[in-house]
Amino acid sequence: MFIPNTKGRLARKTGRTRQGEPIFGPFTTVECAIVRLSRLAGKTSVRADSSASRGNAEELTMSDAKILFPANSPIQIGDRFQIASYDLEVISREPRISMGGVLDHLECDFGIFTDEEL
Repeated sequence: MFIPNTKGRLARKTGRTRQGEPIFGPFTTVECAIVRLSRLAGKTSVRADSSASRGNAEELTMSDAKILFPANSPIQIGDRFQIASYDLEVISREPRISMGGVLDHLECDFGIFTDEEL
């Protein structure tokens, strides 16, 4: 049986602009349970003519997050979710069924939500 133990902020994807950029509704608070939440940083590409200060630059390259939501949660692929200073985008949503054959909870995987998508 799934029991949520924390809360996050969900903004539903409501459509797209004429330029193809996503439009999001207002943030609402939803209950959830974190399974995995991590950030990975990678080295930036550095050209030979770059300054020395950029030689050791790192950038946030990916996020590995798996979060569980109650069965009645409105979360869908493409929605934006914020929790613990992470800004994430839903990339997969899978229903999880209990041993009794009833929908128990939703399991979602996330990627980094970038400002370029706004």
